[in-house]
Amino acid sequence: MSITTPIHFYKYQAAGNDFIMLDGREADYSWLSTSQIAELCHRNLGIGADGIIILSGHDAHDFLMQYWNADGSVAAFCGNGGRATVAFATHLGIPKSGAEYSFLAGDGEHFGSLLTDNEVQISMKNVAEYEWKGQDFYVNTGVPHLVHWLQNHETDVKAIGAKLRFDSRFAPEGTNVTFIRDEGRVLHIDTYERGVEDITLACGTGVVAAVLASCVGQGLNFAGSYSQQVATGAGMRLQVKYDMTAQGFNNIRLIGPAHEVFNGTIYIRTS
Repeated sequence: MSITTPIHFYKYQAAGNDFIMLDGREADYSWLSTSQIAELCHRNLGIGADGIIILSGHDAHDFLMQYWNADGSVAAFCGNGGRATVAFATHLGIPKSGAEYSFLAGDGEHFGSLLTDNEVQISMKNVAEYEWKGQDFYVNTGVPHLVHWLQNHETDVKAIGAKLRFDSRFAPEGTNVTFIRDEGRVLHIDTYERGVEDITLACGTGVVAAVLASCVGQGLNFAGSYSQQVATGAGMRLQVKYDMTAQGFNNIRLIGPAHEVFNGTIYIRTS
């Protein structure tokens, strides 16, 4: 006899990335397996999402954010997922310990706040190290990204992304691949996300990687504060603010829309 367990979930989207949000303060979800997470994220067999986020309590921070990719694999961080989690925490009425939420993710401490009803900003990790891989830019903005400038003859970004994502240079974990088209004041990007294994409508860590790549690629090396608009595949805009210093990129902020789409209960087979 099959046994099912109900899960109350919230579906959030952030600039085109979509997430299944679970309140880990109210229930223990540690029993969820890789295959169950993948089933929940499946767009035909489950709720459908780029990943699952569990928000839990934490002794030293306002909350803990844990993230799983759509294939059930663990990821250190997700930029748009972090913004969705701040919106989720606000919806749940979790109190702030300061002017902003302080939360812990796999890549360390972050801060975030709701700027308007639909706009959320979070802090990203400082970036002191990056490198060129041929003509491509490689950087870790919470998770690794290879930033590739699209050429006119390159049109099948999914095929190119899949090839670069599994390139032997990045074995065994592989890398995310962010494609960049620099069209003046606004950068246009697409990201092939590992763990989703497809081009997603947006990627927060990819947006930040693209902005830093554009900055370094243009040879900008003046200390100061900067801001860059980025257009995602969903047609939405994200903003990246950052300080350039002799030590690298500091005080990086990712800003953009995030909100609840719907919520409900799903029953998942547990035996």
